[in-house]
Amino acid sequence: MPDTPKDLQHLQEIAERFAAATTRYERERRVAAGFLPLGAADLRIIALLIDGVPRTLKQIAEELHLEQSTINRQTNAALQHEYLTRSRGDDGPAYVFSVSQLGRAKFDESLGYFYREYHEAFRLMGADRAQLLVELLEEFVDAHAAARRN
Repeated sequence: MPDTPKDLQHLQEIAERFAAATTRYERERRVAAGFLPLGAADLRIIALLIDGVPRTLKQIAEELHLEQSTINRQTNAALQHEYLTRSRGDDGPAYVFSVSQLGRAKFDESLGYFYREYHEAFRLMGADRAQLLVELLEEFVDAHAAARRN
């Protein structure tokens, strides 16, 4: 059964509310991120490398869907802060990057900050509603990815 104009209008209203809520949430996250030991670029790179698999600049750029020049600048900054280590790879002259012990500690500290905020928000919502939120968000992310593929 095709969507009626009323259905389409209702979906539009829901989309607008969702966009407004996610914009507010992103704003709150950006404010909170200002208090973290790691910046957004460091968090993004360390989150990728935390699996213990060393990667070249090219691999990091491809996996994060960023320009290699951006990744080069960001990894050099992370190296200066000693959040990453660099060594020659086994497969050629390219350097590979890994997370240092300091980088891991700062990453864990940063995640801990967010987890504490999530725990408090979930406590305020109640465990059942928090569980429902997570389940619906996971479902939405899957549906959103499927919609992009169509």
